[in-house]
Parts: sequence; C-alpha cells; structure tokens
Amino acid sequence: MSSRRSWLLLVRKLLREYGVRPRSDLGQNFLVVPEVAHYMAEQAHLTSRDHVLEIGAGLGLLTQVLAEYAGRVTALEVDRRLVKILQHQLRTYDNVDLIHGDVLYTHLRHFRKVVSNLPFSIASEILEKLLCEWSFLEVAIVTVQREFAERLVAVPGTEQYGRLSILAKLYGEVRILRILPPHFFYPVPEVYSAIVEIRPKPRSEVPDVSPRVLSQVTALLFSERRKVLRRVLRDLSEHDEVWRQVYTLLPQELLEKRIYELTPEEVLTITKLYTGLRTESGGST
Repeated sequence: MSSRRSWLLLVRKLLREYGVRPRSDLGQNFLVVPEVAHYMAEQAHLTSRDHVLEIGAGLGLLTQVLAEYAGRVTALEVDRRLVKILQHQLRTYDNVDLIHGDVLYTHLRHFRKVVSNLPFSIASEILEKLLCEWSFLEVAIVTVQREFAERLVAVPGTEQYGRLSILAKLYGEVRILRILPPHFFYPVPEVYSAIVEIRPKPRSEVPDVSPRVLSQVTALLFSERRKVLRRVLRDLSEHDEVWRQVYTLLPQELLEKRIYELTPEEVLTITKLYTGLRTESGGST
C-alpha cells in the first residue's frame, strides 16, 4: 500500500467484508496516509533492537509499518471485532504480538517506546499513564485531536491552559510535530488531528507528590478557572478545614492570581501543601 487512495480503499474493503461499522464512542478513525505512518515510526527512531507498543491497533495498517522498523511490535486492541480482522491482516508477521485488551486495565511489560493513533475517547487517561505511571517509557509518538494537543502545550494565561497542560509540564516534555487534516483518516472526523512527541521526565525530576492527587486538585481548581484563587479557596474552606488552612498559609501575591494564571509550579505548591495538611489531619488523599 503506497498511497492514500490504496489505504483508503483497503480500509473500506476490510470494514465492508467483516461487517464492521467504526464506533465513535471508541474514537475509531483509521489513518489512511502511509507517509504519516512512516513519519511516526521514524520520529520514534525505531530500530531492530526496539520492542514497540501500539495502543489501539485498529485495522493493522500502522502495525504493519511499525513491523518494518522495529524488531518486535505488541499491538493492543480493545474491540473484539477488529481483533478478528487483525488476526487475518497480521498473520504473516512473525514479529507482531496481538493482544485483545483495554490499555487502562491490561498488565503490560515495560515498553520504552509507544507509537500509536490514540483512541480519542480515552486519550486523556492514556496520557496520564504515559506521563505519570510508565517510568520505563522513553518516548511516545502519538496522534491525538488537535485541540487536545494544544492543551498539552498551553502556557498559563491562555484559553487552552488547564489540568492536562500542568501534568504535561511537570511530568514530561511534549511537542507538537505535525498537524493532520481530517481527510487523513476514515471515517473523516470533524476536527484536525496532531502528531505529538511525549518524553516523560526521569523519576528523579518529577514532583514528589501523587499524580492522582495533583490531577484531582488541579481539576478542582480549574473548575473555577477565571476566579481569583482567594475566592476559590474561601469557597472550598466552607466544606473542608484543610482548604481553610491552605488559604491561610499561602502568600498574598499568589492568592490574588486567577486560577488560569497559576504556573504548574504554583499548582504543585498548592497540591503539596494540601497533601501535607491532609496527612497531618489524619485524612486520606
């Protein structure tokens, strides 16, 4: 398959033959541009020494490209209908291991590299795994929705800045490599996509705080993103004594900032203070 038209025809043929309709709830939009698949493999610098993980193998077109570059590929697919297609499509590849399972609940071996068209429906949950849980990961080259990618690299004070921006900054380095138009996929989505590079920070450089708690605190604060921190903490203090203590201990200049102006480091400071006070009070975090 050497052209977009060839891949598109193959995708349609496979879906028709197996009676499969792509599920929007699973974010099933299949890449139909081979050049992009090769670009992703090259950006991951795959060699015959690499064992790469693909999350959401779909119809196996990217899988086959990865098998040309890497020594071994583990292809994970949650949709049993697609697994049947994959078993046929990948039958001649002796360096591909196919797993039927959900990445959020499947125990996986330590992979240093991930190359994948991420299912849009769970991209946020997968991102947290890549950044905060998989300390063994070296690099991930993945496609996501463009808006999602822009949130990952957003800076304080901008409309896109929020919980994902903070996690990405504190736990790794994220770069947008390419923007992809909707017609690069089938079915054609309503939005543009983006290829992003994710490189988790070494464990010695990540925050000494639970990623789960950091995510919870950030989500709580950013639910009132345009309010001044002082006001948000006062509201929280009405129902939680620990937040009242946080309010009294933070410097005045920080309290006067609006939530969306807080830097990742300032959100981390708030989270650490909250965590410490909660532990002292005997509460769980």
